[in-house]
Amino acid sequence: MILALIQKHSVQYPAYSSKERLEQLDMSQASYKRLRDRSQSRAIRQSVIPKTDVEETVKFILEHPDVGAGRAHFSLIDQERACVCSAFINEAKHEVARLAEHIYRHRSEQEKLLEAELRARREAKPKYENIQAQHPHHIWAIDFVTVQLFSFQLVICVVYDVYSQAYLALQVGTGCDQYLAKHSLEAAVAYADTESPILLRRDNGKAFETVSFQATLNGSQDAPIPPGQPWFNGSLESNNRSFTDAIKTTTILRMPFEQEAFHDARQNIDQAVGLLQQTCDQVHTKLNEEIARIKFGMPPANVLNGNTETTQKRHQNFIQKKREERKDRMENLKREPDRPPGGKTFIQKVRQACTKLLNQRGTDYLYVINEVLHHRYQAVEI
Repeated sequence: MILALIQKHSVQYPAYSSKERLEQLDMSQASYKRLRDRSQSRAIRQSVIPKTDVEETVKFILEHPDVGAGRAHFSLIDQERACVCSAFINEAKHEVARLAEHIYRHRSEQEKLLEAELRARREAKPKYENIQAQHPHHIWAIDFVTVQLFSFQLVICVVYDVYSQAYLALQVGTGCDQYLAKHSLEAAVAYADTESPILLRRDNGKAFETVSFQATLNGSQDAPIPPGQPWFNGSLESNNRSFTDAIKTTTILRMPFEQEAFHDARQNIDQAVGLLQQTCDQVHTKLNEEIARIKFGMPPANVLNGNTETTQKRHQNFIQKKREERKDRMENLKREPDRPPGGKTFIQKVRQACTKLLNQRGTDYLYVINEVLHHRYQAVEI
């Protein structure tokens, strides 16, 4: 360190003589000569140390970071692993510490750069063209949903028609693989009685990028969403939680009537897959054929098989209604809150709260409420 400081002063203050620079450091020329000769002789001694001994010393330092230099020196001699001086071990330990600090700072800088890049990507305007569905079979969405059944973690591949809000296929498997995705797309084509959609919206999973799955598209436009931005497939992603709730509710309601089948499914994964597939088929039928959507006022099966002009008019009226409601909400936020002169009765408050709650929930959530009320409490339709 002193030699480096002297060298630095000689570069910064060339106008002063070497004697004057040494006096500022409380050193004489003789002491500087002895220090320089000792440093050179030590460098010469260390240069003849075998490379293997140096590697053994560094390895020992990494294994025993708390051992002092002198003790480490004698320990290495006793073990006949490396005969190096304690000064070399001390310098090696400092060098290892400096290297570790450098790696830590480098990683911290990389993490900051990654965070800044992610923040910029979120704030930037998306380059992805989010096409809106205009008619049935215009845009299909496909995704994997994980379901925990007993002690097994199973996967459901969902194929969804964005325009009609219909579930075209619900196929169960044990993993997110290309075979399950391919089989689900083929089942959706068979159910919809069409060749293929115009556009297939998916995420960036490896199962959807294989050659066998791409061959199943049969002319459909492959439209993967941007990585890490699932909101571009929000029409399907937003219903995943309520969809799994519907699956679990139907499974629970089946358990008292099929106790033997459920008991065997706890031990056999193939039987668990078959049991979950039966549940998915039951939910699939009810969601598509029995529950009307607010968007069209009819079940999705009627939208798929009905008159296209009629559904388009209802779709346009629904969009116009939502735009007017949003405009009214924005205007109400700007005005002072007005209170009605007369208070509402308890029944009126309950009906208003129930209507507001049901309008905010998805169709799959309504399916769960309907099943629980009618099966457990034998409620009548209001």
